[in-house]
Amino acid sequence: MNKIITTILLLLTVVFNTYAQDKKGTNQELAKSDAQDITTVLKLNETNQQDFYRLFLMKQEVLNNPDLTFERKKEMVRIVGLKIEASIDGNQLSELKKSKYYTKIIGEDFLNSLKK
Repeated sequence: MNKIITTILLLLTVVFNTYAQDKKGTNQELAKSDAQDITTVLKLNETNQQDFYRLFLMKQEVLNNPDLTFERKKEMVRIVGLKIEASIDGNQLSELKKSKYYTKIIGEDFLNSLKK
């Protein structure tokens, strides 16, 4: 009986660990996609792309955390927008805001999907 319980617990541990790794991988993939999108629009160099990747990874981890409130996620979207604005010049910002990627990159699309 103990062996059966131990086996079940071990199996559940493996399943949960796999799920957690998949979720983290998804955050990384989404952050990479956002970094590629902003690089496509602004034609950034590799260093800038990596800087934005780290910002977008942090954004994805906050937005996809089920334990955080809507207000905290909304604040993260605001912060991402401000950090982008501080990192690029006015012409680049204008170009980015005109692109189809802007609301996705900062996370507004995600927030709007939560409201529905």
